[in-house]
Amino acid sequence: TWKNTTVRLFTFAQTDENPILMKKDLERFLYHLRIEAQVNVMEIDSTEIEPYVYQRTMKMEERVKMLKEMRKNEKITDIQATMDEAVLERKYSRVDGMGFKKPSTTTIIDPSTTTPSPERIIPNISDEQQQQIPYTVARMHTALKLNQYMRERSSNAQLLVVNLPGPPEVGQNDTYYMEFIEALTEGLPRVLLVRGSGSEVVTIYS
Repeated sequence: TWKNTTVRLFTFAQTDENPILMKKDLERFLYHLRIEAQVNVMEIDSTEIEPYVYQRTMKMEERVKMLKEMRKNEKITDIQATMDEAVLERKYSRVDGMGFKKPSTTTIIDPSTTTPSPERIIPNISDEQQQQIPYTVARMHTALKLNQYMRERSSNAQLLVVNLPGPPEVGQNDTYYMEFIEALTEGLPRVLLVRGSGSEVVTIYS
């Protein structure tokens, strides 16, 4: 049951927001909803980014580059295999009527081509990724900070309910999104990620 449950609410204030006023507003809102909870408003300063955040971001960029290279090589291999098979089909279709047995075709994929090791991939990132670094660093900074707060204050909690960040738009790389989710929930027990549809209505009037 929820009778003896202690609820702690964590939220973040941006640099242009008043954390004291935000805390009072949240406490008042929860009071009207008859929810007893400890409200904690944290401040995130985007100018104070720890070196490990940059290191984590660069590792993520290298993994993204590696995955792109793997997908690119797999696509090239698939195209080449299809072309080779088509050539064999045309070649042996000419002799089928003469009683020749068509040999079985086996496509051999070179593992060194389809799954390059990280050492073989140049660690330098593209100009597009270079331009995106400030944004990805900021998101990684937020995810790691929130993870740090939850581990420091709620490591023994039976359940952590975390707001699920919005998914990437169509056409954007979903690898970044999964990296942020992993950083957000790393080392935490029993995490429930929740995201509303935007149509929910919460009212203090009964």
